[in-house]
Amino acid sequence: MTEVTFADYDRFARATGRRLPDDAGWGRGKHPVIDVSWNDARAYAEWLSRETGAVYRLPTEAEWEYAARAGTRTPFWTGDCIHTDRANYNGNYDYNGCGAKTGIYRQQTVAAGSLPANNWGLHEMPGNLWEWTADCWHSSYDNAPVDGGPWGEENGGVWFAVVAGTTDQGTSGRRIGAGTRPMLRTTSSVFVSPGPCDPVRFVLLPFANPRVAG
Repeated sequence: MTEVTFADYDRFARATGRRLPDDAGWGRGKHPVIDVSWNDARAYAEWLSRETGAVYRLPTEAEWEYAARAGTRTPFWTGDCIHTDRANYNGNYDYNGCGAKTGIYRQQTVAAGSLPANNWGLHEMPGNLWEWTADCWHSSYDNAPVDGGPWGEENGGVWFAVVAGTTDQGTSGRRIGAGTRPMLRTTSSVFVSPGPCDPVRFVLLPFANPRVAG
């Protein structure tokens, strides 16, 4: 399974009359889609659900982290460290003194599926681009859901959406690097979350094998 590609998303955009996102000169086709808002990502998941008869939605932050580690208890699925032959990041910097500083910095996305998949068959989970999740941003993890469910709004109605590993203010703005990876529902349980960050409400675990589209 990979990020949603430009080929995937452009098909949706043309079918629904939406704008085509900017590729920043990095390439379309098999490259992961960028320049999409949280609302765009949710709309894509809903459209894909209608087109396929399956149910797709954005993963929660907890689900995304769980999938990224692929059953391990280390910072990365590769262990305590990762290198640029397994992830697309700025290799001019180290992580925790583990040797991640390889000197390789691609300065753009790589095509989806270019780098090795983790133990669960998910490609490019660390690095490559930011990915939208279903959660709203919170200033700490105090009182976070313990069931892996999505976390609703705070800050008196000023709300944020969590981008896997970081955050982004609001949900309608677009940013280069913000992509999406909807997941397939495989159980019948339902999460309910209040507020404008209310996700497409279907549980995802265990993560499914098929690609999100195409």
